[in-house]
Amino acid sequence: MIRRHLLSVAILAGLVTLLLTACGATSTATDWTFGKSLAIRVKEIRLTEDVLYSFDGKHYVVKPSQPDRTLAAAYVELRTREANVVYLSINKDTIRLRGVDDKKNYLDYRSTDPFLERAEVAATGSREDALVPFIWGEVSLPQQCGNMPYCELKGWVLFEVPRDVKFYQLIWDTGDTIYLYF
Repeated sequence: MIRRHLLSVAILAGLVTLLLTACGATSTATDWTFGKSLAIRVKEIRLTEDVLYSFDGKHYVVKPSQPDRTLAAAYVELRTREANVVYLSINKDTIRLRGVDDKKNYLDYRSTDPFLERAEVAATGSREDALVPFIWGEVSLPQQCGNMPYCELKGWVLFEVPRDVKFYQLIWDTGDTIYLYF
């Protein structure tokens, strides 16, 4: 009888610990969120000091512009829904990452243009192209691609954020307006 009681207490304590840990953590992914013409989700966010990639035989690095900042790389997946064609203009004004501070103030961070806010480097290391392809620029997505009932776009969007950022939501505002909550 005492063993059964101790086992019940241990299981209850474990569940409470798991719940408290989950409530205190900042999520780095979202569920699928649906608009009229798009379905979108953030599969993951990685914080990184720099992003290294190659393009047309040259090597580039994207770094934060301030020493107290880091890059947040969001892996975004989006799909067409009901529209025949969805036109997207993916740029600094159409995607925002919203954080929240300790006083519950919302702070918006505009996306970083990986093709303008970069520096050319002689060579990069093993991390080159780890965070590509980028989702950026002008894109048109038809309703269907091949035998699939939708077209899909997957890739990374970069943001310059404080090192201690707490993610609240990603705001997608091209082709549809969708708020994705972490």
